[in-house]
Amino acid sequence: MTLPSWATGLHHDGSDAYVTDPYPTLDQTVMLTLRVPLGAPLQSLAIRTEPDGEAHHTPIHLYRQDAISGFWQVELKITQPRNHYRFRLLTETTAYWYNALGLSRVDGPDGYDFKLLANYAAPHWVNQAVFYQIFPDRFYQGDATLLPQPGA
Repeated sequence: MTLPSWATGLHHDGSDAYVTDPYPTLDQTVMLTLRVPLGAPLQSLAIRTEPDGEAHHTPIHLYRQDAISGFWQVELKITQPRNHYRFRLLTETTAYWYNALGLSRVDGPDGYDFKLLANYAAPHWVNQAVFYQIFPDRFYQGDATLLPQPGA
């Protein structure tokens, strides 16, 4: 599927640049931001949530723009411990969905939605921890002529 050229300029993530509070509490309202390139031929934008188990679409409104992008915002009330959402973007002829995988013409499964966890708190030691990732195949010798010979 070929996506429109403006798709590469879309952006949203869970950082505080796009979510007013990335670590919300239950019943808190956060503001979500979606960056859309100027010139994208969109008729309307909305966010799809399921606050009561049923799909709910809330319109998104342009709140500012710079030389290359428009920034659209919508409020999201944190009603569940795990809140997921995706964006619906309508052009004159096509409906698009934007989730954590990117833009698609298909309204995909909830597993690929953006997510906010209510009352999440990482253990205190995480900020001071050092994490290592070991790749055993990194040490694989692919050239048999360089391997030590038996009895050598």
